[in-house]
Amino acid sequence: MNKTRGILYYRSDDTELRERLDWDKLSEDEKKDLCWKVKRFGKLGWFKTKSICPPDRYWEGEIDNGVPNGQGIFYTPESYSEVEFYNGSKFEGTYENGESKEGTFTWSTGNKYIGTFRNNKIWNGEMIYADGEENTTYVNGAAIKKYDEPLTLINAQSRGHFS
Repeated sequence: MNKTRGILYYRSDDTELRERLDWDKLSEDEKKDLCWKVKRFGKLGWFKTKSICPPDRYWEGEIDNGVPNGQGIFYTPESYSEVEFYNGSKFEGTYENGESKEGTFTWSTGNKYIGTFRNNKIWNGEMIYADGEENTTYVNGAAIKKYDEPLTLINAQSRGHFS
């Protein structure tokens, strides 16, 4: 076991851009366009170095065999994504073999998910909304609504099935 603490960057492999002989001759707009394509369509992986197209998402915590494994924090920096609520978000918890397993994911809006993950997706836990909206419970990756109990004559009527 080779467990250490440190920082890993979760990004696309920009080796192709680093090896371009004309990189320094490209305009800033051309560089941004190429970086956008690599970020958007490149295969993501864990790297010890930052990309040439910052900002990068990154893990700060326990590392084993080149991937997050153990306790730490995964950050999505400001201005990372075109999807605004991801910017400034973070996950605090446990990773296992490079994937989130259990902890708290907090979006920049203040919404939080607390629970477990499977294949880096919400699995069993609770979504807590900053605006006071009623919390959502997740079981096996599916949102469970209060109304998910079987229909009976009484609860069917209360849900507007009969008037």
